Amino acid sequence: MEAVLKQWLLNLAINFPVPFSCLSKALNHNDRESNSLNVKPLQGFTFVQAGHKLTELAEVGLLAFTQPIGQYESQPIGASELRSLLNQENTQQKLRNFCFKLTPAGGSAWEREAMPRWFDMEDGSGIPCCTNEGPSHGDLVGWDWTLFSQNREHLMATLGWWSTGAHKRHEYIDLRTIELTLADEYEVRYWKRLPSVYVVTFHSWVIAPAMTVWPDGHVPRWRIDWEIARQKWYRNPWEMEGWPPGP
Repeated sequence: MEAVLKQWLLNLAINFPVPFSCLSKALNHNDRESNSLNVKPLQGFTFVQAGHKLTELAEVGLLAFTQPIGQYESQPIGASELRSLLNQENTQQKLRNFCFKLTPAGGSAWEREAMPRWFDMEDGSGIPCCTNEGPSHGDLVGWDWTLFSQNREHLMATLGWWSTGAHKRHEYIDLRTIELTLADEYEVRYWKRLPSVYVVTFHSWVIAPAMTVWPDGHVPRWRIDWEIARQKWYRNPWEMEGWPPGP
């Protein structure tokens, strides 16, 4: 398997285990259309062809497959069993809830080509907070956020620019809730842990969309470019020599 195709396939699963239902959306789509995997689409490959390539990576220990067996449970499935399913009719429907994910070896293989600058990476997630009583029951009123990075300055910049985000968050941070800790080790991806990671937690309140620091609500181009540049902490497969790969 050529290096750029292998990297594209591994790159699909760097953030979370991927349901096969997401795979078809990353094949032969227009680059201007967003997809849940946020990747440049692979042209000229059918769902079955891509599935067989993923199976090849599983056979050498870079990927693993799981099959749902309940609402919150799953079980591992062997590469040979999945390859058999790929040769049956209605394959796409049968596999839609199956997932593929990186193994530790797969993560290392991805790193060798992506050359991630882990120190520059910043990520996190938020839990929505809604009202639970009265006529506004269920309305979103805020978020409980957890952000992390080895780069403390990145986190501080994010907090400072929070309410002016290029994605128009329309939130402001409750400064009394900010807590910063330094973790000796922290899971930054489901397959990767890093030492000395700063973790910041805080609560933000949702504000009316009309409240904005930018004239007419338009975020300036330099602000958007700054956010985009900070997200480029590794090399994408489509930045490798040989893109796009052929079927």
